[in-house]
Amino acid sequence: MFSFPSPGKIAILVTPDTYPKVQLAISNPTQWNAAWEDLYVSSPVLVHPNHILSMTRSVNRNRELAGVDKEKDKYANIVNYESTCEIQLRLGVKIMNAFTNDEFEHRWAVSTSASERREHVLKALANAGAQAKNLNLARAYCPDILRVDYLSTDGEVLLGLLREVVPQDVSVTPGEPYWISRCQEWKEVKERAFGSTSLQVAGEEERGDMMEVLVLRTKLIYLVLEGIVESFLGGSLPRVTVDKERDRRPKEVKIDDDRKLANEYKLLYGEAGHAKLREDLAALEERKSRRGVHCAKCQRIQREEEKFMRCKKCWDAIQRNVTYCGKNCQVADWKTRHKQICGKPLSSLDSMLAATRPRQGYLPPPPANQFPPPTNGFKRTPQLVMHIRLLDIAPQYDFILRINPQSHVQLFVPHAAIREIFRAARFKAFVHGDREAYVEMCHFLVWFVRATLADVRQSWDMRHAVDMMGKEFELPELRERMKECQDAQWRDELRRP
Repeated sequence: MFSFPSPGKIAILVTPDTYPKVQLAISNPTQWNAAWEDLYVSSPVLVHPNHILSMTRSVNRNRELAGVDKEKDKYANIVNYESTCEIQLRLGVKIMNAFTNDEFEHRWAVSTSASERREHVLKALANAGAQAKNLNLARAYCPDILRVDYLSTDGEVLLGLLREVVPQDVSVTPGEPYWISRCQEWKEVKERAFGSTSLQVAGEEERGDMMEVLVLRTKLIYLVLEGIVESFLGGSLPRVTVDKERDRRPKEVKIDDDRKLANEYKLLYGEAGHAKLREDLAALEERKSRRGVHCAKCQRIQREEEKFMRCKKCWDAIQRNVTYCGKNCQVADWKTRHKQICGKPLSSLDSMLAATRPRQGYLPPPPANQFPPPTNGFKRTPQLVMHIRLLDIAPQYDFILRINPQSHVQLFVPHAAIREIFRAARFKAFVHGDREAYVEMCHFLVWFVRATLADVRQSWDMRHAVDMMGKEFELPELRERMKECQDAQWRDELRRP
């Protein structure tokens, strides 16, 4: 468990150079990471949750004083919250496939050296930090997780994080992100923002600041984890396109703001201020060139020759810019999401959360939904989540048997009475986490396959199948437990499994 030193009550001057800059993640990822790692060690107060929240409050209050509409920031927080849920689902599906089909666990933890793992981690970190200024700054929120040595030295560390973030049902987008943490301080921030019996709930404005920080922290962690998986498997690194916004300031206000910014840089850096400002403005223009206009429903980005339609009611009432690529997306979004907030101000954090409706699932919905969410604190492995997904796609089958790393077969128990007993045991195992039911189910399946000679006739590797069943339920002792069931079967006069 990561632990922060006490931050004390020291006033800290934060300058544009306090935190490593986003342009450095693009130009020199190694130097950028070294600067962050050094900051974690040399200035831990700058990455302490208390300081991060104080800095966020200060920035948000200054924006209010500068005349920035609070409704704009609240809506941006909703969009960020929803997109984080969607990234978690996308990441969960990739983890599910990697663990089930690509032998990711063994390849990452056993077959790959720490130095090779380090390269993938650094590549993913720099890619995520280069996406946007706020995501780069969000690395200050993650010293408990986003450190290269922590994620690469022991291969099991990353595997534990990946198992933790997989949604328990990949047929729908999670309604709330999984708030991952490896330190008590960030856990307490989450409890204060979203309610807890042990801690006092924060005030309304403070809760809003906490949610903003928690969402950015979680989003960055998800993007880094996704980047590591994609980099290791030779895929494409994740991309985030920031919404393009028009500068609505009058010309004279813009000139005055530019003059104030130049004076601030001169005050901070002296004669070097002009060069520093020019460098930061050039980086800002480069980031602006990568921004785009999104469809609020399907997330498609507007092409140069296009002009997306805008929700007139939202724009006229509160200058909220909600765009759609066409009428179909606007109608579909109205039914599922937009009706809740169209033209209405967001009065509180609770109203914001009530209005969040993730846009769409990452996978098409299956024809059946046979298994409710797990109970009794049971956490499904990525392999078990995949198994349930395949059973929901083909509900006429009773079990999916992995006969080698890339292939599976669908098993059907032919006798109605036995099938009913088998499905009852399957439900107890997959929903309630009943290990005894799972062991008995696996024993029956192996007996059934061998009794019908299916493994011989079709050259199935049953040793691999049993190993995969053990991983699916995190039962390394499954083979021994099944041997006990077999011994009991031989003691039965009728040899019943």
